[in-house]
Amino acid sequence: MRIRFTAAATALIMLASGCQQITAPNPPDTSPPLPPADGLGVLDVLTLTAGDDADPDGYQVTVAGQTQIAATVGAVQFSGLTPGPYDVVVDGLTANCAVTDGATTQSVTLPEGGVTVAVQFNILCQSVTPPDSSPPPSANAPACYLNGTGCSEVELQVWEEAEKARIAGEQQASQPVYDSLKVEWDTYLHSFPQGQSQFMMCDPLQYTGDVKIVGPEGGDMSIGPHKLRIPPGALTESVVITGVMPVSLLVSVELSPHGLQFAPGVTLELDYGHCDQPEAYQHRVAYLDGNGNVLEWPTSIDYSAYEEITADIDHFSKYAVAY
Repeated sequence: MRIRFTAAATALIMLASGCQQITAPNPPDTSPPLPPADGLGVLDVLTLTAGDDADPDGYQVTVAGQTQIAATVGAVQFSGLTPGPYDVVVDGLTANCAVTDGATTQSVTLPEGGVTVAVQFNILCQSVTPPDSSPPPSANAPACYLNGTGCSEVELQVWEEAEKARIAGEQQASQPVYDSLKVEWDTYLHSFPQGQSQFMMCDPLQYTGDVKIVGPEGGDMSIGPHKLRIPPGALTESVVITGVMPVSLLVSVELSPHGLQFAPGVTLELDYGHCDQPEAYQHRVAYLDGNGNVLEWPTSIDYSAYEEITADIDHFSKYAVAY
């Protein structure tokens, strides 16, 4: 059975400093297994959980009538087992969590010689957080923009400098988040099954952003490896555009002022060359709310040969690559 979560399944996401991250409180136990008794074997059972709203009580793992409690990210050990076949069963999952391949039982055989055999369950938890229906913020937008009176050249320059200063501060503050995600990715998430997660999983990149005053003449912006292209005539007046790429395990960008709307023709180009790419999936761009839930699927074209996807957008908020 193949599990496929709905659009609300915000896989492998944690929001920290405005970025998304894995639910992985502790690394797996890497301590060496207990030495087996003479001729008897050992089963090491590893549980790796990703996603939102994971069960804090962990899971029940049963082997040969013995049950142990496994942490959401951790390992339990069954020792003193005679050679032969065993069923390893994981149970006690909350309704929003499931084993990614649907198999809550794995059958293994312990060979002769008192060896240790490892069994791994990958578990994905679906977000139970309702969509964020509150109006999005407008970052540091000044009154001249918020009240619709229009901003003078001086006000635009002050706004631009304030956004540049904000990005510089967030860039510095995001370094611990990047370091944490990088360790998690390099340790075990790089090989975590991708087919049920909805969002493309990626090697995290350092926080970056771009700020530019854009008017009716249009303009292009580079946000890390991503591009925002605003053609002439898309805006009726000049405004400070901010694009940031948060530290994340997703391909994601946040564009502000949130809610800014413009005429057709604006495109967002997202690069996914640093990501794991599941086979037989068509990538597409998702418009997200503040909780990471998908609100819209803008029209997008996947240029897989260039590892890039382009979407037509008509307003600003958060965007990510899904499939």
